[in-house]
Amino acid sequence: MFIDTYFVKSLTQKDFIVPESKDLIYFSNNKALKRDCHSDLKLCLIGLLDGRTNKDSISTFDKHIRILESSANSKLSKHIEFGWVNATCQTNFSAHFNAHPDNLPGVIALIPKAKKYAIMYGSFEKENINGFVDRILNGKMHLDDFDNDKIYLKNAINCLEIKEEEVFVSDREDDDIIKELLQESQAKREEFEEEREKILKEKKKKKKKDDL
Repeated sequence: MFIDTYFVKSLTQKDFIVPESKDLIYFSNNKALKRDCHSDLKLCLIGLLDGRTNKDSISTFDKHIRILESSANSKLSKHIEFGWVNATCQTNFSAHFNAHPDNLPGVIALIPKAKKYAIMYGSFEKENINGFVDRILNGKMHLDDFDNDKIYLKNAINCLEIKEEEVFVSDREDDDIIKELLQESQAKREEFEEEREKILKEKKKKKKKDDL
């Protein structure tokens, strides 16, 4: 079973003590990601948010942070961390998960010990996020390898210093990598949609047979 493979270890009484509330972690760079999303955790749930400083972005950011906080505090556990990344600043990281200004916010889950990740497809709502977490912990989500050589948050970057018009401009040397990642992400999304369509058709056929 998925949980047995990646998560089970000898438990002590302390492992059953959960915090009264959970704060969201801001993953500002790769050092922070490695420090706070470590191998002792079952799961890191990461929100990919629009962190721009214009009026509209600030308004939606506050809304999405509240949703993420609510989800975090309904899934209290010593072994699960919730956090967020400024997807409109760390563009190389977010591009791997097909997260762009027109489809933010997004959610990804990182399983540190297994070095795997999954993408949530669906609206950014507490119920969907919680369901996403449950499916991962029960081994019902497709997982991909988390390649630290390709998927990383830049360390030498200050998102607060980036001007609005510069936010989505990538470094020239990263263009080929980003193009490759986008193609991989699009292929995965298409595979997901095809599988979902197949399941829906099978359900319709079954329903018709049951009605006869």
